[in-house]
Amino acid sequence: MFLSHDDAKAMTNPNKVRTFSKDQLNQAAVEQKWDRIKVVCTQPFNKHVQYGLAFITLHSPENKTDSGSSTAAHVGQFKLKPTPSDETMKPGSLFARRSSSKEAEAAVPEKKTPKAEKRPSPPPQSTSNSKKPKLDTPSPTPRAKSETSSELSDLLRGVVFALSGFQNPLRGELRDKAVAMGAKYRSDWSKECTHLVCAFANTPKFNQVHRAGGKIVSKQWILDCHHKKKLVPWKTYQLGQQSSGSDTEEEPVATEQQGPKGKAASQEEEHDELPVLPDLFQSKHFILYGQFSDEQRRTLRRYITAFDGTLEEYMGDRVQYVITNEEWDSKFDEALSENASLAFVKPSWIYACNEKRKLVPFQPHVVVPK
Repeated sequence: MFLSHDDAKAMTNPNKVRTFSKDQLNQAAVEQKWDRIKVVCTQPFNKHVQYGLAFITLHSPENKTDSGSSTAAHVGQFKLKPTPSDETMKPGSLFARRSSSKEAEAAVPEKKTPKAEKRPSPPPQSTSNSKKPKLDTPSPTPRAKSETSSELSDLLRGVVFALSGFQNPLRGELRDKAVAMGAKYRSDWSKECTHLVCAFANTPKFNQVHRAGGKIVSKQWILDCHHKKKLVPWKTYQLGQQSSGSDTEEEPVATEQQGPKGKAASQEEEHDELPVLPDLFQSKHFILYGQFSDEQRRTLRRYITAFDGTLEEYMGDRVQYVITNEEWDSKFDEALSENASLAFVKPSWIYACNEKRKLVPFQPHVVVPK
């Protein structure tokens, strides 16, 4: 019985599966062999619902084979080597065979091969053109390499630096080389920083570090230290005129003797202060799109960085202004569908901001769809 009276009335557990053992079947029919069966289903408790069997599976005992016969097994399309039934694997049989094979090998006597008699070698003949034996030169040990790498990792120990005005991949190269020489990198200038590696002078970041009395150097300081594998004086690479305070780590770079006019000119230059650039493009993100000449691209990069703008290498959600010489394109529509706050502006807007030293409206310089 699959469903009880209550289950049939309430139609609960309609997908019940039951298993019947050999003892629950008709003993007279179980002992015989059948090639087909007939299944009759009845359900007298609920006559308003259809019923039946979803599946039925029959299991029969395996046929016993002779002990001497061999069976072939298949794994997919591959046929395994047949093994006789008497070699059925039993617990401990594998180790018993291995131990018996070792005992059989030990019982076989080893054949001794006669050793060849050693004949005395003739004495070496002395010749006038005899070659001298070469002396083995010691090969460089890995210890020397480790010492070199350890020396390189201690060149800029104690230096905490920040980068300003550089874009990838040059920014990543400078950071990696300085860190490899033992320096510590900070994403922005802070009180613990000792050096600012700056691309341009007289930028807002430059003036901030200049007022704080920090050391401002060019990128060549890091590149030369890494190339020469020694600490070169940072004052040789000092960027702009800044008050470095009391610096005792290095001696000042020796300069040639100058006449009275040269000394007076140098003193005037020291007292002259560079004009402070306004941070017109602070918190603004730009991207250059399309074709530019080398000089125009370099000028745009310099102006955007000098006025504290951020120049992105790839289009992203942070980009606000697209500087381009191109006419309106279908790609502009696709970019606006993803970022509706984009503004496509001509380079003349950047030039106008630089000339007037203030942020002028960009609307007169936008690229208009045709």
